[in-house]
Amino acid sequence: MFLARQPAKIATKDLLRGKRFPRTDWAAGIALTLLLLAGITLTAVIPFRGPLLLPLGALLALAAAQFAFDVLGRGRSLLPELFGAAAAAMFTPLITLAGGLAKELAWLLGLVLALQAWLAIVYVSTRLKRVQGAVATAALALLGVTLAAGIVLAGLMRWPLLLLFATLAVRALWGTSQWSVTRRPQVVGMQEVAYASGVLVGIGFSI
Repeated sequence: MFLARQPAKIATKDLLRGKRFPRTDWAAGIALTLLLLAGITLTAVIPFRGPLLLPLGALLALAAAQFAFDVLGRGRSLLPELFGAAAAAMFTPLITLAGGLAKELAWLLGLVLALQAWLAIVYVSTRLKRVQGAVATAALALLGVTLAAGIVLAGLMRWPLLLLFATLAVRALWGTSQWSVTRRPQVVGMQEVAYASGVLVGIGFSI
């Protein structure tokens, strides 16, 4: 499905412009072939029971929304990036439900990872001055801490989850403040990789 994205975008853009080139047919053929292989693989691997259909449908809908923005030339704007992050997070309940994890915990993990990804996207966009999103960053940071506290107090996950989101919130608020030090995009990107890796490890200790 991931490999089908680029050829599908090429073919769709050509057709929307009312133009047809040799590349259009090639791109459409490659995209359809890859999507067919993806469908066959999903059918063979995933037991299509009721609980798995909802995360799969959400994943496809969010990915389609991101693709629509991509075709319209707006794939790098904030909203489609949030759609893409949410689509990626849907793999979590899909995989964990297929592995036999409890439905509530599986969806909770997907929600936690989606929120972490959204905070990272808005924070990085603000930090690199792509958008003026300090207020949105603060709101997402507060939402993350509040959600984590509620989950821990409800006994659904353990205390490391709250520590994780508190750390992410401090990082985001400091990084978008007037006291933060300007960093190169490459440095900010590597920092986010480190934070995301820490989140995944921390979630493992929180379950």
